[in-house]
Amino acid sequence: MSSQPPTPEPDQSAPEPGARLRVVVAGGGIAGAEALLALHALAGELVELTLVSPGTEFVERPMTVTEPFALGHARRIPLEDLARDTGATLIQDSVSGVAPRWQSLVLESGAGIEYDALLLALGARLEAVVPRALTWTPDADPELLGGVLRDLEEGYSSSVAFVIPPGVVWSVPAYELAMMTARQVASMDRSAIEVSVITPEHDPLIDFGERVSEALRHELQAGHVHLRTGAALVQRGATLVLEVDGEPLKADHIVALPRPMGVLIPGLPRDESGFIPVDRHQRVRDTERVWAVGDAVSYPMKHGGLAAQMADAAAESIAAFAGAEIEPRPFRPNLDGVLLTGDRGRRLRDDAVAGAIPTGPERPVAAKVAGRFLTPYLARHAAEAADALATRKDSS
Repeated sequence: MSSQPPTPEPDQSAPEPGARLRVVVAGGGIAGAEALLALHALAGELVELTLVSPGTEFVERPMTVTEPFALGHARRIPLEDLARDTGATLIQDSVSGVAPRWQSLVLESGAGIEYDALLLALGARLEAVVPRALTWTPDADPELLGGVLRDLEEGYSSSVAFVIPPGVVWSVPAYELAMMTARQVASMDRSAIEVSVITPEHDPLIDFGERVSEALRHELQAGHVHLRTGAALVQRGATLVLEVDGEPLKADHIVALPRPMGVLIPGLPRDESGFIPVDRHQRVRDTERVWAVGDAVSYPMKHGGLAAQMADAAAESIAAFAGAEIEPRPFRPNLDGVLLTGDRGRRLRDDAVAGAIPTGPERPVAAKVAGRFLTPYLARHAAEAADALATRKDSS
């Protein structure tokens, strides 16, 4: 790290006195939404905000694991609402490149947006890597996994393996899907169905610490989910084979997580996997006035809570640049999230496990991802939607 040149500081001559800093946030996911809310709260009238996203909705993607089991749903909020609530201009388009020298964001439509500060929250590309597997992603049709569940329930198959491929640092969904699958088929003969998690980790979720890992082992055991560690993708001639304990994996159904890869943005530096290198304040290295956060950056673990923390660090840095009286704090990772098992969830923090959280269709998790500004915003939005629904029912 010390051999890399220092990241250039933004031009401190801008913005001009009385001018609002033009800040463009590209990306409407967790990191982008958290950054937009943080900038609105921290910088206020000092910034002129623009949100760029190819989609029309913010989707609570970590909750999509519940949908195949009818145990919940991912909340969806129109980006128009988010833009209105933060005073931002919404542009529905995709990013095709950045021209830092001219401080311009280039869009797929051919348009360009000039900026004083650019924050990229573009997420990662998801690449299928396990041969002969159904690759699960948050955007996948719930019916894809629904077919696997029906095969198990109707006796057409007796085993399913949820695979975390080597190199993947986004493993929580595999454990959640396995435990919810085991819960779904719990009424059937346990000896007839095997649900397993296959992971390259030596211990499950060890990045959260030993206590979290041990608690997860107990959860898996109590849910009758088999854990097999030390998996490896091995080249056998022209074929990739997933092996566990030196033997090819055998299961009637294999459901694998994808491998995150960087989104290639012309005009920006990237590492060998396509991720964007940043400093501790999320400024893109060797590039002025550009910040990047979330799964798109060179950080070994991909997690919504960490993405939100990166967004806060970047927002503080940009707010200070805009003239806000704030001392920007660097990104300091603090793992915090919820593990869903079907009938309950458990709050996971660095080497700590909180008590059970009741969950289900009528008791959705209040905050699957911990974001300083996003979590209370989602709670307010849900409360307002519930009040509006109650008012409509009363008036009818």
